[in-house]
Amino acid sequence: MTQDPLSRLRALLHNEPSSEVWEQVCRCVQKLDKSLLNVALDYADEHMARWPNALRTGPVKDATTLRWWPLVRSVQLPAGASLKDAVPRLSKVAELDLSEHKIGPQGARLLAQAQHMGNLTKLNLTTNNLGAAGAAALADAAHLSRLEQLNLNNNKLGEDGARALAASEHLRSLCNLKLNFNGLQKEGVKALADSQILGSVESLGLSGNWLRGEGAMALANAQHLANLKMLDVRENGLGDDGVQALAGSKVLEGVTELYLTRNRVGNAGAKALGTSEHLGNLTALHLGYNWIGEPGARALAASKHLGRLTQLWLFNNEIGEGGAKALAASECLSNLTLIHLSGCDIDTGGAQALAASPHLRKLTLVDLNSNGIGAEGAAALATARHLTALVSLKLGNNNIGDAGALALANAEHWASLEELGINGNGIGEEVLKAVVRCPHWPKLTKIHIHNNNMDSQIWSDWVKSPPRPGLTIV
Repeated sequence: MTQDPLSRLRALLHNEPSSEVWEQVCRCVQKLDKSLLNVALDYADEHMARWPNALRTGPVKDATTLRWWPLVRSVQLPAGASLKDAVPRLSKVAELDLSEHKIGPQGARLLAQAQHMGNLTKLNLTTNNLGAAGAAALADAAHLSRLEQLNLNNNKLGEDGARALAASEHLRSLCNLKLNFNGLQKEGVKALADSQILGSVESLGLSGNWLRGEGAMALANAQHLANLKMLDVRENGLGDDGVQALAGSKVLEGVTELYLTRNRVGNAGAKALGTSEHLGNLTALHLGYNWIGEPGARALAASKHLGRLTQLWLFNNEIGEGGAKALAASECLSNLTLIHLSGCDIDTGGAQALAASPHLRKLTLVDLNSNGIGAEGAAALATARHLTALVSLKLGNNNIGDAGALALANAEHWASLEELGINGNGIGEEVLKAVVRCPHWPKLTKIHIHNNNMDSQIWSDWVKSPPRPGLTIV
């Protein structure tokens, strides 16, 4: 017996939400007789209330011909499409992605005047040349009061744009606010720090501005950031003064992810982080491309408050062998699953210390690229029996040679290894073949072997047709 369309729709909506079920629902509704359409849409809308909005997507250009369009909740405007033509069709849309459309302040005003778009909870306006005028228009739009996520990255907002957002009486439901690369400085961030629009914010992106120490101090004194869980202030020239201000602030007490990459942070800043009583919830700390040396690494290793850290990113800091040894000896860092120390000059002794550490048993991702660990360092890692959870190991540009590579190929305890990087290590062709065909790594799916002593044509042939099924060679 053929199932009637409404029964078919009911059956579909009893499945778990997925893109496949969504497509079937759309096809089913599209085929319905017009007399059944309103009943079907109401029923579907009620039963899809628990669905992630991101699954309920569709092409706005076809909105007038799609009977299921009223069920759509997520739209990404395609390149070249007219925002003016699309806006009238977006009354029920909750998530709108207009990134890289360069709509300018005029487009922002169009959105601000579209009072029928009051269902929006997520708006992505990355790279649209909005300027301060566009920010001001959005800030004054009362119908945007339900916005929870607002992405304004790379829009030349400047200080005036930040002040306009800060003064908004409507953007008080935001939990995720991204203002990266907008030319903000201390006055703009101070206005935001004093604003009630940050009252519900859990994730705040301010990277690529020029906050410097004064901007960091403004954030540290913010009165409405009690819910903050992620703070991204990369590339802001904060310096030690700025990091010391943040480390001493209760604003960071709930933060689990802290991004401080490229901020001229030295040993004093690292020591402030290590001794801060406010970082007890931190699980990911990003400190790459800074000025941290061995004393800074020792301060982090000696911390009594970083016990929840699972990710430590210290790449391109001159922590040296002594810094690596301090990290390896730290009981506080025993929950680390990821450690990124590429370009840190840890040398053979640092690699050996990490390999011998009984505190690093949970490591799954290890990046030691460009550290001069040599064959002995590679051998130490290969024989470290407690490193059984490794999923990704990157040892590129370390001069490990044939001896180090052969030692790695004998690591029988890396049954979980999925990615291995041994590029730029002076390894010969026959040894590379042995590593690639290593039987001890059944889950290996990607290996980096470029820039070794291998015939370029053979390498090219391997890239196109790997000697091992399911393996990607780069």
